[in-house]
Amino acid sequence: TSSLVLVVYSSLMARWAYVIAPIPNLILSACHMTNAGLQMVQLVRVIQYKIKHRLSRKLAILERNIASTIAIVAASLALGPGLRTRWMNSSIQKLKQVATAEGGLFTIHFWAPISQCVMFLGSVLQVEQQRTRTNTTSHHQFSDPSDDINLFQSTTLLLSGICMARYSLLVKPVNKLLCAVNVGVICQSSLQLARKFHADYLS
Repeated sequence: TSSLVLVVYSSLMARWAYVIAPIPNLILSACHMTNAGLQMVQLVRVIQYKIKHRLSRKLAILERNIASTIAIVAASLALGPGLRTRWMNSSIQKLKQVATAEGGLFTIHFWAPISQCVMFLGSVLQVEQQRTRTNTTSHHQFSDPSDDINLFQSTTLLLSGICMARYSLLVKPVNKLLCAVNVGVICQSSLQLARKFHADYLS
């Protein structure tokens, strides 16, 4: 499931990086395209593994998730333009504003940060679940074992969040939603690094 989510996320971010102004970020787009390709390979490997070991129930769940994702993407691509046209021609001013907004609901500038927001919320939930499992006897917020926190990953996410938060305000259209999501990434990564520092040097 994580590979499927990453495929969607990287595909949307690759498209966003390609269409932003004043200069398309081809390097960022290529990185996300590469990641999407690698995650698709990983997804194929997972399917092959489940078939080989006859994990029919888990395979059925994965196939259903893939089918649902494809159906949602196909429906969005098929119905989106028509719906946008209707809203643009609507007598309701608010619908017109949404339909014609440069970074609005019908543009990649909206859905790219939404996909990252989903990734971020999933990451926060996973971290909290791990913290709950490993901290059942203590209520101190900095009591996680240091080996549960990946120093390199947390540092990378922190630096990436800082760069993307700033970058999202420099491109056109300015993407405040993407900036907000990356501010959240910065806060989460900083908290993880603080937990790591506390576990290794203060506890």
